[in-house]
Amino acid sequence: MGESAKSAWQIFQENVRRTRKYLGLTQSEAGERTGMQQNQYSRMEVADFDPRLSALLRVSEALQVPLADLFRDPLQTDSSLIRLAERINDLPAADQEPIIKVIEAYLERYETPTGAHPDYKERLKILESSRRSGASE
Repeated sequence: MGESAKSAWQIFQENVRRTRKYLGLTQSEAGERTGMQQNQYSRMEVADFDPRLSALLRVSEALQVPLADLFRDPLQTDSSLIRLAERINDLPAADQEPIIKVIEAYLERYETPTGAHPDYKERLKILESSRRSGASE
C-alpha cells in the first residue's frame, strides 16, 4: 500500500523549504525577509507550528510565491498538463524540439528578480521528464 496522504501543513512546509533553497536563502535570511527570528522561521519549516495568517502572508511575499501555491502539492499535477505532455511525446523528436523551445521562452517571461517562479520550473521539469521518457521508448 502507498504512503499516507500528506497534510496541507506538510505540503506547505516542503514547498517553503524547497522554495527558500531554490532562492539560495538560509533560514536566517528568509526569517529576516519575513520579519521572523531564525528559530521561529525554522520551526515553521520543520515542526508542528501554528502561525498566524499574517505570518503566512509574509512568507508568501518574502519567497515571491502566491500563498495558495505554497499549499499546492507538486505531485498532484494538472491532468491537462499531463495530456499535453503526452501529445508532445507522441511527436517525432525533431518536432518536439521547437515546441520545447517555445515553452522555455514563454516561461522565461515569468522570471522574478531572484529567478524563475518555482511552480513554472516544476512544470517545465514535468514536461521535460515526460519528453525524455517518450524518447526512450
